[in-house]
Amino acid sequence: RRAALFFRFLGAPVPSSSVDESSFAGLASYLGLPQTAGSLATSCFSNPDSVAVNLVKRWFAAEHFRKSISSVGLRSSMCLQQARRLIPLPKDYSELILQVANFKCPQAVDDGVHNSLSLHPSMCLLCGKVMCSQTYCCRVTVDGQKHGPNSYHSLCCGGGYGMFLWVRDCEVLILAGERGTFVSPPYLDSYGEPDVGLRRGNPLYLNEERYEALQRLWLDHGILGKIVNDSEQSRSLQLVTWGEM
Repeated sequence: RRAALFFRFLGAPVPSSSVDESSFAGLASYLGLPQTAGSLATSCFSNPDSVAVNLVKRWFAAEHFRKSISSVGLRSSMCLQQARRLIPLPKDYSELILQVANFKCPQAVDDGVHNSLSLHPSMCLLCGKVMCSQTYCCRVTVDGQKHGPNSYHSLCCGGGYGMFLWVRDCEVLILAGERGTFVSPPYLDSYGEPDVGLRRGNPLYLNEERYEALQRLWLDHGILGKIVNDSEQSRSLQLVTWGEM
């Protein structure tokens, strides 16, 4: 599908209505390729002088490839990598609260008098790192622009995209550059309702379907689309300085 989109971008004609764009055979027909995976492999590699064979030969001849093969072995290096997943979360939300209860702000001075514990700890759902949020203590300036701890970590961890659980608020923040929004947390009470802000105090438990929805939002590159949709529905979100989160 990506090859077909790129082919169309290069100026290829729009596929006719008879082409089934949702099937492998239809896309292969549009690209002028064999319509089965087996015949495609055969056509590419049956001729020892074909472009595909020459590319593979150059790949195997590359010095960095030979080094990786010798260090980890051919079989392990050629296997398909599993899709990345969000970090595993405990079933009981109280366990998560206990995990971050003793998190200290890295900028605070622990002198025995002032409290160095973070008031608003947050957890990156991509890597599991715990950091401050909603504060000015851990702000970082990058290229003359100030970033809060969540915003700065999203630059380092997710290329500008981030997904953070504000633990003491039971709220999920998603960021895409200088834009952001909040999405429903994956923890629900016995009535199937979230408790944003932990106002009701009911026990909360991980809902696998909700967490899987966050997983799909991240893997399908849907974070920016979600932010744009929410911003169009609520103008107040456009007034928030998300970069300082």
